[in-house]
Amino acid sequence: GWAVGRGGAALRTTDGGVTWSTIETGHSTYFLGVHFADTLTGWIVGRGGLILKTEDGGSSWVAQPSGTPNSLLSVTALDGSKAWAVGTDGVILRTIDGGANWDMVRRSTVLYDVHFVDPLSGWAAGTFGTIIRTIDGGESFARQVSDTPNHLRGLDFVNTSIGWAVGEAGTILRTTNGGSDWITVDAGTDVELTAVDFVDRNSGWVVGGGGLILKSADGGASWGSQAASEEGLRAV
Repeated sequence: GWAVGRGGAALRTTDGGVTWSTIETGHSTYFLGVHFADTLTGWIVGRGGLILKTEDGGSSWVAQPSGTPNSLLSVTALDGSKAWAVGTDGVILRTIDGGANWDMVRRSTVLYDVHFVDPLSGWAAGTFGTIIRTIDGGESFARQVSDTPNHLRGLDFVNTSIGWAVGEAGTILRTTNGGSDWITVDAGTDVELTAVDFVDRNSGWVVGGGGLILKSADGGASWGSQAASEEGLRAV
């Protein structure tokens, strides 16, 4: 697993989060999002429209042109070709050629995170509890009701039904029907939560302010703390 943050901070774990090691990327930009499509291929996004891609598991990173000066807050990838990124001013970027070209779509609200489970089905989350869903690969999005006024910084789905969203004031939301209904889960903290990632329907992590890392082994019903960094972490 991976986590990124301030000052070009990039951390990697190979033991389920028990230990974390620092990875050099050659960049000091504020990293805001990270996602790996497999063990070798992944992207990091950040301020100023930064996009970095690795194809060797993080040993080396190559910058890609995003076509925008807007900060990119999240990235998700299905494989080495298809990926999406979102950011400030409602920027939504999409590539189908591994990042050689990124196509842009804009929305009216800041979007902090995006996740796709297949080439058609995806979600994005943003300010004031915004959650939007697409079923056509990002051509159009429909808004869902989150029942929270808090900014939502991160979300993740393991299939088209089961997903989570996290945000301000320790907010954790869970859905089992694709986002038609979102239920609040007790995180045991009021720290701002910035990202969430589940490897299956039971095991997942949340990161947040003060280097907080939370782990769940029961689908988010309960959470335990894993200390990893003194830096605020933005993605996992």
